[in-house]
Amino acid sequence: PADRISIELRAGSPAETIVDAAADCGCDLIVMATRPCTRQPDVAVGRIAEQVIRGAECPVLVVKESGAARMHGRARIA
Repeated sequence: PADRISIELRAGSPAETIVDAAADCGCDLIVMATRPCTRQPDVAVGRIAEQVIRGAECPVLVVKESGAARMHGRARIA
């Protein structure tokens, strides 16, 4: 169905693993959060998000991480 969402856990280099997983499942869109880099405030997206954008065959939607959904070593759903 068009509204199917799946969650998968894989190990490896983050950007490469995300791109490979999206290609394996034929994803229509990758959505990922990014947080601002405090050392480089003029950079819009993080290194991993940029690598995914460059390597993915499908569109990538990058959203700014909010304080309520901040990730401190563990993923949280807000």
